[in-house]
Amino acid sequence: MNQFSSILRILNGLFLVVGFLLQDASAQNDDYNIILIFADDMGYGEVGSFYEDSPFKTPHLDRVAKEGAKLTSFYVPTPYCAPSRGTILTGRYPFRHSLVSNPSPDSGNNDIGLPPSEITIAELLKEKGYATAAYGKWHLGHTKPWLPRSQGFDEYYGVLYSNDMYPVQLVRNEEVVEYPVVQAKLSQTYTDLTIDFIKRNRDRPFFVYLPHAMPHKPLAVSDDFYTPDTPKDLYADVIAELDHCVGQVLDAVKKEGLQQKTLVIFTSDNGPNQGGSSGGLRGMKGRTWDGGLKVPFIAHMPGTIPPGIENSQPAATVDMLPTICALAGIDVPSDRMID
Repeated sequence: MNQFSSILRILNGLFLVVGFLLQDASAQNDDYNIILIFADDMGYGEVGSFYEDSPFKTPHLDRVAKEGAKLTSFYVPTPYCAPSRGTILTGRYPFRHSLVSNPSPDSGNNDIGLPPSEITIAELLKEKGYATAAYGKWHLGHTKPWLPRSQGFDEYYGVLYSNDMYPVQLVRNEEVVEYPVVQAKLSQTYTDLTIDFIKRNRDRPFFVYLPHAMPHKPLAVSDDFYTPDTPKDLYADVIAELDHCVGQVLDAVKKEGLQQKTLVIFTSDNGPNQGGSSGGLRGMKGRTWDGGLKVPFIAHMPGTIPPGIENSQPAATVDMLPTICALAGIDVPSDRMID
């Protein structure tokens, strides 16, 4: 038990690369913005700077990693969707926030979601006056009382569950606005909404949660990135567009003059599915080997996070909430265990 306690103490302090830097920054100014980009099923080997033999090209993500911090031992709590999403927003392992399986309308699993009693990053930031938005895959409950705007988000646009679950509907706040959905437009649509939100809220602190649909199957890509001459290479097209979209968000932050006060985080909810790359790690999505749980992680904030940081110490999505709270000068909830 003493060894276990020591390990816990060590792990609680391991997010030093970003954590202590942001705490130092929060002493100077508390009006920082946060953009949390969460890819779906993107494996460790799908970002070039994490795996030199990656079959995919990710020049924008590679640039962001070079300009900021790259964590090479970063983990999610489960190798599948909903529990992982609950953890990144609450700082709590799934057995604590209780969403341990995936809501799914086509299988009749409709009566589960992230409990309203859970406190999300969005709720904490909203109390401090932040504008908050979520654009993309929610998958924390698709019926009341589990919808995004009941968990601290001012606005929402996206598919409330996985893009392979029937019916795939685009929802704005609580209303269906598109059905059927042209999934090839999703990556760019979510990116455009994020950029618009940045512009609209450039004069106040904001939090954007951007959980992309891709590269979860069914794969879909816009005409700008589809390569008809290599039809068997659709996965690479999808990664190229996702990488481009990340670059667009970073460019928008820079254009608005917000680079030094905006923390941009990029990671994934679990390891890759068929067609993706785990970077040589054993296992994939749905498996509790490293290939299912170890994901790429990049943090970018010029002036606060020095360029070129690479840290191999273990860190995880449970570290997001306390790190963001430290940046915003907010106390973590004291009435529950924050892992």
